[in-house]
Amino acid sequence: MKATLSVALLCLLAGVVSCRELQATTAPPSLQLPASCNAKYTCTGSGDQLYNCNGTRWVGTGSDVKLTCGSESGTYTYVSGTPTYKLGCGSVEGNAATQLRVTNPSNNPEDSTLYRRDATAGSGCLSDIKYIARTEAKGGLPKDYSCPKSGDTARIPYSGSWEFLAC
Repeated sequence: MKATLSVALLCLLAGVVSCRELQATTAPPSLQLPASCNAKYTCTGSGDQLYNCNGTRWVGTGSDVKLTCGSESGTYTYVSGTPTYKLGCGSVEGNAATQLRVTNPSNNPEDSTLYRRDATAGSGCLSDIKYIARTEAKGGLPKDYSCPKSGDTARIPYSGSWEFLAC
C-alpha cells in the first residue's frame, strides 16, 4: 500500500496524464504499481465546484462534472462527503477520507488540487476499479475566499482529467 501511495504521489507531482507513463520512465521498481494495474478508463470532464458562504468564507460543498471516457460518458458528483463517478455501464465511489492530495503543479492559485482516491462500491464496468486519480485540473477555486453573505452559493467552473485504475 505504501508503495502504491508513493507512485500515485509521483504521478500527480509530475503532472503526467498517465501514471503508467511515469512508471515506465522514472519510478524506481520499489514504487511501481503492480503490473496488473492499468488505466481502464481515461476521462476528461468539465463542470463546477460548488461553494456555500458560511458568513465569512467560501466553503467547498461538492462537484458537478460531466465526464467523457472514450465511448462512455457520465458524471462525477461530490455530495455530503461522497465522491461518486457514474458511467453508462457502471458506477464507483471514491474514498475521500483516505485520499492523497497534492498541490497542482500549474502554480495557478485558482486551479484545484490533484488527488488519488481508493475506489469502493464499484458496480458494472467499474466493479474492478481500485483507484481513481484526477491527474489534471484547471479552475475550481475562488479568486477570493471571503464572501458577501451567509447562505450565498457559488459555482466555480473547472475541468480536469481522471483515470480509473483496475488492478
